[in-house]
Amino acid sequence: MQNVKIFPKVFQTGKTHDVFIKVKSCKGQGENAISVKIQPMEIYGIQHTANYRIDEEERYAYCSAQKIKDGLYKVQYAFFDEQKYDVKVKCGDEVILNT
Repeated sequence: MQNVKIFPKVFQTGKTHDVFIKVKSCKGQGENAISVKIQPMEIYGIQHTANYRIDEEERYAYCSAQKIKDGLYKVQYAFFDEQKYDVKVKCGDEVILNT
């Protein structure tokens, strides 16, 4: 695992926020080298159905983070409910953070 920091750590619900990702190094390609997946851990925004259970890993997709400057990226995310969220960060195809 590489040195990755996510900030801020606390967000107000019902609003879209900038989530910043600081990465010590990433050997991915170009402006979209970093991708992020933020997934609620308790109450899901996407519901299972009687006939189809959504795979936990596939429930939410990775999105490309916008490069602010070398080593600093951001994504926007709307936190819909007060709860814990799982964050995964990829550099290219390699997961470098899994909280």
